[in-house]
Amino acid sequence: MKIGINTKLTEEVTDLFDITLNLEKELNSVFEKNYGKHVQDVIIGIFCMNSKFAPFFKPRKVKYYEGCHKSMDWSS
Repeated sequence: MKIGINTKLTEEVTDLFDITLNLEKELNSVFEKNYGKHVQDVIIGIFCMNSKFAPFFKPRKVKYYEGCHKSMDWSS
């Protein structure tokens, strides 16, 4: 399994990029195991921005989809 971190940073916090890059490397070393064909990649999105951009990123409820996995064969 591969873990990726997608970062969106404003110029005030660009020094956090190195932290997220190191975190991605560490997570990949911890989770290098194969978790089956259904879990191949995990992408984590991180938004670190100045508070003046807050109106553009309002909190939202998580969307859950009922029955989206019905077509998958979980036996393997």
